[in-house]
Amino acid sequence: MIIDAFEPAQRKEDLSIYVVQFSSDVRTELAGLRVVNSADEIKNITFTVADRQYRSGTDPYKGLDHVNKFVTPTTREGSYKVLITMTDGNPNNPRDASIVDTAKSNYPFMLMFRGREDAFVEDQVVADLTQNSEAMYVNDPLANITQAILDASYKDCVLFDVTCDSLNATNTSLTLPYSYRILPTDQNISVFIDNIIASITPNGTDDNILQQNLSDSTATFTGLQSYTNYTITVDGAKTPKRYFALEPASVTCLTKAYVELDVTITANDTSLTVGYSGSSGGSGGGGSGGSGGGGWGGGGSPIGSYTITVSQNGNVVGTVTRTPDQGQSVTFTGLDPNTDYDVSVTVNGAPGADIVSTPSSSSYNTSERVGLVASCGTTSESSIAMSYATDPASVGSDPSYIKNFTITMSPNDTSLNPIVNTVGSSMSATFSELLPSTDYVFTVDVEKADDARFEIDPSSVTCRTKDLITLRGGCLSGNDSSLTINYTTASGDSSHITGYQVDRLLNGVAEESISQSSDDLSATFHGLSHSTTYSFSISAILVPDAYTVVDQLMVQCTTDYRECTESPINLVFLIDGSDSIDDSNFATMKSNVLVITEAFNPSIRSENLLVDVVQFSDAAITEISGVEIQNSASEIRPAVENITQSTCDTKMYGGLSHVNELVSPNNSSTFFKILVTMSDGRTREPRNSSAVDIARSNFDLMIAIGIGCSVDVDRLLEFSDEGQSLMGKNFWFSQNTVDTIVSASCKEDVLKFVAAVETTTDTLSVVFYPIPSRLGRNSALIENYTLTISSEGATRDSITTEINETTASFYGLSPSTQYTITISGSKVLDANIVIGVLTANYTTKPLYRTTVYCSETTENTVRVDYSVSSSDGGLNSSAIESFAVVISPIGTGESVLRKSSADATALFSGLTPFTEYNVTVSVNEFATTSVGILSGLVTCKTKLAIRPDVICTAQTSNSISVTYSIPQSVELSSIIEGYTVSQGSSVLSPAFGENTASFTGLSQCMDYTVDVDVTVEQSALNDVLLQQGSVICRTTEEPSSPTVSVSTADLSRLIVYITPLQCVSNYVIAIVRTDSAGSYTDVITTSETSYIISERNAADHYSITVYGHYPIYGAGPATTKQISASIPSVCVESEADTFQPIAVCGPATDTMLEVSYAVSPVDNRFNSTTIEGYTVAISPTGTGESTVQNTFDEKTARFTGLSPFTSYMLTVSINKRTGVDFNVNVGIVTCMTKVSIQPSVTCTSATTDSVGVTYTVSGPGNRGDVILGYTVQQGSKNLTQDFGENTASFFGLSQCMEYIITVDAVIDPSVEDGVLLQQGVAVCRTAEETYTPAVSISTTDSSAIVVSVSPLTCAASYEIIYVRSNGGGSYSEAVSTTETTYVISNRIVTDEYSITVYGYFPVAGLGPGVTRTIPALDFGSGTGTASAYPEPNVMCMSSTQNSIVVNYSIPEFGSMADFIQNYTVGYNTNYMLKDVGQHTASFSGLSQCTDYNFTVDVNLNASYQGFSSYRQGFVTCRTAEEPVSPNIAISAPNPSSLAVTISPLRCVTGFVIVIVSSNCYTSHTEAISTTQNTYVIPNRAPADNYSVTVYGNYPVFGIGPGSTQAVSALVPSDCTLPTSEPSGQNESCAVSTLAAAIALGILLALAILVIIILAVVMRRRRKKEKA
Repeated sequence: MIIDAFEPAQRKEDLSIYVVQFSSDVRTELAGLRVVNSADEIKNITFTVADRQYRSGTDPYKGLDHVNKFVTPTTREGSYKVLITMTDGNPNNPRDASIVDTAKSNYPFMLMFRGREDAFVEDQVVADLTQNSEAMYVNDPLANITQAILDASYKDCVLFDVTCDSLNATNTSLTLPYSYRILPTDQNISVFIDNIIASITPNGTDDNILQQNLSDSTATFTGLQSYTNYTITVDGAKTPKRYFALEPASVTCLTKAYVELDVTITANDTSLTVGYSGSSGGSGGGGSGGSGGGGWGGGGSPIGSYTITVSQNGNVVGTVTRTPDQGQSVTFTGLDPNTDYDVSVTVNGAPGADIVSTPSSSSYNTSERVGLVASCGTTSESSIAMSYATDPASVGSDPSYIKNFTITMSPNDTSLNPIVNTVGSSMSATFSELLPSTDYVFTVDVEKADDARFEIDPSSVTCRTKDLITLRGGCLSGNDSSLTINYTTASGDSSHITGYQVDRLLNGVAEESISQSSDDLSATFHGLSHSTTYSFSISAILVPDAYTVVDQLMVQCTTDYRECTESPINLVFLIDGSDSIDDSNFATMKSNVLVITEAFNPSIRSENLLVDVVQFSDAAITEISGVEIQNSASEIRPAVENITQSTCDTKMYGGLSHVNELVSPNNSSTFFKILVTMSDGRTREPRNSSAVDIARSNFDLMIAIGIGCSVDVDRLLEFSDEGQSLMGKNFWFSQNTVDTIVSASCKEDVLKFVAAVETTTDTLSVVFYPIPSRLGRNSALIENYTLTISSEGATRDSITTEINETTASFYGLSPSTQYTITISGSKVLDANIVIGVLTANYTTKPLYRTTVYCSETTENTVRVDYSVSSSDGGLNSSAIESFAVVISPIGTGESVLRKSSADATALFSGLTPFTEYNVTVSVNEFATTSVGILSGLVTCKTKLAIRPDVICTAQTSNSISVTYSIPQSVELSSIIEGYTVSQGSSVLSPAFGENTASFTGLSQCMDYTVDVDVTVEQSALNDVLLQQGSVICRTTEEPSSPTVSVSTADLSRLIVYITPLQCVSNYVIAIVRTDSAGSYTDVITTSETSYIISERNAADHYSITVYGHYPIYGAGPATTKQISASIPSVCVESEADTFQPIAVCGPATDTMLEVSYAVSPVDNRFNSTTIEGYTVAISPTGTGESTVQNTFDEKTARFTGLSPFTSYMLTVSINKRTGVDFNVNVGIVTCMTKVSIQPSVTCTSATTDSVGVTYTVSGPGNRGDVILGYTVQQGSKNLTQDFGENTASFFGLSQCMEYIITVDAVIDPSVEDGVLLQQGVAVCRTAEETYTPAVSISTTDSSAIVVSVSPLTCAASYEIIYVRSNGGGSYSEAVSTTETTYVISNRIVTDEYSITVYGYFPVAGLGPGVTRTIPALDFGSGTGTASAYPEPNVMCMSSTQNSIVVNYSIPEFGSMADFIQNYTVGYNTNYMLKDVGQHTASFSGLSQCTDYNFTVDVNLNASYQGFSSYRQGFVTCRTAEEPVSPNIAISAPNPSSLAVTISPLRCVTGFVIVIVSSNCYTSHTEAISTTQNTYVIPNRAPADNYSVTVYGNYPVFGIGPGSTQAVSALVPSDCTLPTSEPSGQNESCAVSTLAAAIALGILLALAILVIIILAVVMRRRRKKEKA
């Protein structure tokens, strides 16, 4: 059918047929048969071919090769060759690409038919047997089969040509001229085609296929899309029965683009902005083309650029051309305001694009511009007034331009922001509520009137508020007559201040003003009234033009209350009578004596006032001596006025010595002694400090008054206390001095404080008590207390407490620091009392720190050293009970080490290399210590041991190669810089990542040591342990045949000489001796180079074979020497054959060889009757047998105990029976044991999505000439590695999964038979992505803590470390569990728990941890589940005669509200409940001076009852006494005694009786203490007057008010003064009076001391019970 389709009868050219049939064989059936008319000419031949049968099998490539070689060369040159292959199967043999390439180059058309439709032929076969991978079936329509052949084979061809006509194209149509031509010769087109077909793609909206007449030459397509590429194809419709080739023509043409312009214009006064864009406008597609996008049928934007032109009155102002990617707007600047401009926009096509568009043109007017100006006005520290104006100014008030003005302030610090002013209103705005010293930006903008066209820029101005200086200050100090005010700047720039003015006001009226410099920050006012409140106005004086405002500071201060309890006064005046004092000044001094004396109001005084006057010049004179003033100073006026000035030299110290020696001894010790010195201080004698010191000890007050114009102030200061040196010329100063003198002599009634303080490292707790004053006034007069703590002169904190709170604590202090505690009080209004100030220094306890440092780390151990120290010299080790050393994360060893106080080091083992560990050292103190010791923490890092693994990978006779690797699980690229690989003096320095090294030029069969050292980064030196890797490699041998000579000179022996071979370990000599009876074999192994064959039979033949045996190579090549018999044999051999064993290597393993053999030639004479058996020998020998004796029928021998991969020579000898006449030879074969190659695979690294392995092969098989490479496989993933590579990694894995990695060695085929291959296997696990566990803590059950952990992916277990701590120390425990819930039982609620949870991962180890802290729930420090805790601290806070206030507290701080419900406080049957947070309880209606036992019980919440309990707190308090004067009666039982009877007083512990006996000359005082109600005064002197005063002595109050009775003398006395005073009487009186005063003082001091001791003892007892 195919042949007839070519119409042979009508063909001009020859049609030649070839038929080749192929199966497993190929032959040519038809060779170049020319068909002239039809296929009938070859039908018979074809059937004949079809009947032929060949052997089964399919090999089209063999058939194709046959065609190339035998058919193609015979085809006609220049003919069109068609190759048609018919087959229904695939080839049995491999594909040969060269055959296919040859066929395709020879046959331009190749077609394949499949024999049946269900036949499967591989795609590769189809591609090889066709030119276009087209395979047809035999039952395809004939037209399909033949047309393809005809189209390809006919030479006649019609060619079309078509072009684009851009001139006639529009945005919706294309017109295309076309033409055709006929090849090879021009012929009539109608012979070939009927008409012309033009088609277009993609389709338009009109006809897409045009039928054209043969006479047409153009084709027009309409209904197309704008700016779109279309492909037009011109082809012909064939004439039937005419076979030729048609070559249609195609061309791609672009329709024109329709662009619709969109133009917008905006303007201001000097610029126009033109916006433009182009779009398809719906003509052929929507969308904008302005930016070069679609909208024109997907052909991209046709717009190349836009040209924008602005002109004015026909003159071009500016022209701009912009591409679409340069934006879609352009601004023309520099235009005139209020002017018309013409704007035109045209669009230009992109390269190759024709545009259909209409230019845009329009006119636009620029606007007018109005100016706006803002300025600053009046400012203060909190307000700014600003103003603004317009230019022209008329616009600002024209509503047709502007609606209103908006003024905005930034920053916005006021609610009046913004301010909007309408047109016509004031063009200003005031902003208040501003901050001082701050810049504010004010922006003025306008709201235009409707339709107003003008431009205005907002105007801004920056204005600044004035700087505000604020002052702060207060009452610095004062007394009852003076006040000191201090002040300083609180805020603002103090550099603007030049000074201060301080005004004193009383009741709003200014009384005094003081001006100070800027450096003087205090002012003192004197001469004030006591108990008076003054107001002080402080203002600052500024530099000129300072941009600053100062706030005036007002301070109110009150002078102290002054109560003057009179004392006996002794006034001593020392006046200067020298010639440096003029008459008027001397008169002033005498006047001062009278004024100062009168100031003590002698007429109303109840106590004595004595006056002495001493004048000094060059000598001192007592002018007035011990005069008692009764009513007025006028009593001594005559004596004073009669004093005559000496007018001699000035000797002040001489005058002072006179006072010390002659005046002071006469002064009573009970008097308040005052020395007033009046002088100009210009003494003419050396300074006498001793006299000054004696005077200071004698006088209670010394004051100096300067007299005259020239005064030596320093000298006068030496004669005064506290600088009381004043100028007497202006008596105002002296009046101040008078006030000072009088005030100093007053005995103030002062209420003082006692206090006890406890300190910790950062806390200072004060318990204080007010003690009654001298007159019995107590804390009822105090309104509140103020406690101030300071250090190094700076106040740290201040606490004000209520009257019933006498405890205070200061926190956050520094350890080992001295603090000053000041306790003062504020008295109630009008209280007649002076409150003293208690100041004392206390030092906080030292804070000790635990210092920890890493002393030693190895690969898996960490050693830390620790010590406890502080700045004060360290801690006594007796305070430390033990240390708890905890490491985190946990290794395989202990995680918590408990060390005694003597230990200073701890070692942790079982740790992970190259891992950071936190080591915490906590100190467990003894409960008796109360110092603070901070835990120490240090981070240590275990080291990474880096030791390269080195293996020999390849050896030759003169070179070795090694591979090295580091089997670590950490990333090493950031640590290792490179390696140093050395062999002898040869050193290589490969970089990190290189893992092979080679050394050449070596000697054969020598051992060489190769060392590999690692070079690490300098920063990592301390983190690694470097170890050298080494391996010994041996060069191979170069085997050679030995040179052998045999000495035959001696007929009785043969000597074999071997020239030494390098590298051989020994020599193997096989000796075969042949005689008439047979042959005998002997194999000798020797290390010698000569061997003697003794007992030689000269009639025998010898065959001697020698080869060297090499340690690695095995048996080398052999040399054989034949030694003939030296003498003829006695029996002549027949012509028998020689038989030779043929040995072959049999099965082998790495330790076993098997040899098989047969005898040649085959001869029936060679049988068991002639042959006894065989001897098989092996050399060298193994650990098994060296020879095997076989029978005749045994043809195999096995040797075991051999070395792997070693060559062995096996010799087979024939053992003839006696009388056998044929010869035998030895059969020799060299066999090699196999080598077992199984890679050892190790997992070396793992991440969450990858694993890495290292594999090595040990033993003699690890050679490059044996192993070509490796195949490493994980699942479906395969890696092919070269020999020398020993690492592989697989990625894209899942975390914490086990993966099987297999490694197979790829063996060189030439040695394949000598290898036993085994697969290497490793199971590697990907790492885990470690997470911090989510932990929740439940404490619902007070006796347990439930720790719940959210499960972590991949975690194998959870590590829980909890630390329980309290005031007595800490306890740690580590728990490992696989559960996600763990219960800490036996919880102690008074202890704090710190719980840390880690996930433990199989590969990564411990992950990050999370810590939860459970605070202590109560104040106790006991342990166990039913703990008893210390009792509350209870103390007496204050008491009156009928009331007591107690204070109570819990010893430890904690969350009381969690477990304490309330407190029960009371005595006997009187109790009250107090809520949590209350710490005082008041009880009234009590009896005076009575002890009351108060108890405090802690009541727990219901959930904690039965779990823990507090012991009862207890204190005994006593009500105060109400002191009264005792009733006394004095009687005289006889003339020589007096009896004192005292009515009993409640609450007193005894009585103090003061007895004063006096007469005209002496006075004697005696104080008696007694507990009796009666007392007898013995030895009464009848001439003495007696005054008896009795006081009650109260336990708390002390000495109460007294009662006095006088008893007159029994006989009258003559009181005439003697001429001289009896010696010693005044001294005796002074001593007696002093003794009475000391006794009273001692009693008062003892009472105060008892109170303090009781308070301290009670606190220590409670502290001890607590401990």
